[in-house]
Amino acid sequence: MAATVWSWEFNRNRQPSAEIEAAAPTVPDEFWQRLLKAVPVTAVSFITAATPFALSAPTSWTTIALGGVFVIGLVFAFMEMILMRQAPLLELSVAIGAYLVWTYAQGGLFESLHWFQPLIAGILAIAYAIFLQFIPKPAP
Repeated sequence: MAATVWSWEFNRNRQPSAEIEAAAPTVPDEFWQRLLKAVPVTAVSFITAATPFALSAPTSWTTIALGGVFVIGLVFAFMEMILMRQAPLLELSVAIGAYLVWTYAQGGLFESLHWFQPLIAGILAIAYAIFLQFIPKPAP
């Protein structure tokens, strides 16, 4: 049996064929593939790169700078899911949820506001990842 051709789009995995056909059968994503696809990569990349710059702001501006990074990342998450991926509402909700859980687990703004608890962040991240397997798979 041939290997599965893996796609970045939800439920677009397929078996390779000698001829590329428009009606190629799709192979449903496995759990780990759905988890990877749920994360809005543009937003996560922005947060990862911009947070150190926000932390270098003067102490009185740190929370504002981290809040700005968080909000801009959220805008990027929406733009990626709506404009680039053209995701339906369920996938958009899953991606925004993943962004919120991921940003909380990183600390950043939430640590600056004294809302961050590492134990809760870890449990929340694991629980969200496990929760994703119970979300119904969209029809191919």
